[in-house]
Amino acid sequence: MDLSKPDKKTARELIEKGLYKDYVRQLKKYDKILTEWKSGKLTPEDAYKKMTVCAEKSIEYIDNRYSYVTGSHYFDVVFQLYLDNMIDIEDINRFSTEISGKLKQLKESW
Repeated sequence: MDLSKPDKKTARELIEKGLYKDYVRQLKKYDKILTEWKSGKLTPEDAYKKMTVCAEKSIEYIDNRYSYVTGSHYFDVVFQLYLDNMIDIEDINRFSTEISGKLKQLKESW
């Protein structure tokens, strides 16, 4: 879906917000592994392996969702963020009436 210039600006801001939340979510996963290691539930080797797998998955996930996103894909990425509850209705209401209505309609029918 084509977005107006102001809607593209809003989309970029919300994509950045989603990216930040994904960073925090991934860091919490790392913290959980480190906490398990520090408490003795994991050996250093097991903790290292879990961290490596977690990092690889995190990089792949973030790369797939956010890398090489161009204006023609902003709507799709924003919709994915909305479905994942990474952005809320207040964020969606920042768009023009047409775009916010379309996003709400799609989520309701999803």
